[in-house]
Amino acid sequence: MKEKLSTQILKKDFTIRPNGWDVKEVDVFLDEIMNKVKELEKQMGTLEQENQRLNELVKILENKNEDLKIEITKAKSQKNVSFDPNDYTNVEIIRRLAKLETAVNDMKQELTKKTNLG
Repeated sequence: MKEKLSTQILKKDFTIRPNGWDVKEVDVFLDEIMNKVKELEKQMGTLEQENQRLNELVKILENKNEDLKIEITKAKSQKNVSFDPNDYTNVEIIRRLAKLETAVNDMKQELTKKTNLG
């Protein structure tokens, strides 16, 4: 596994020369850089986790979307009847037919009585 940049900065040793850089100044500067890099690495880790979570969520939603498309297709193929809210339901139609049959039977009985009497 590749070593983090902040760790590389922390472990970095410089050759000291008599007329070279001020060691304390270089150390302070590198410490500031290292701290900023650590913050960025932490932020990047958080963002990578969030990205992974969101990618998993996208996959779940895509699967649900495909399932719903399949269900819609099945429903359309099973029923080629358009829905009209003004249409009667089967139960309402059966009730109306029963009332009509009752009325017809009543009329039939009345006619039978009248014809038998006369």
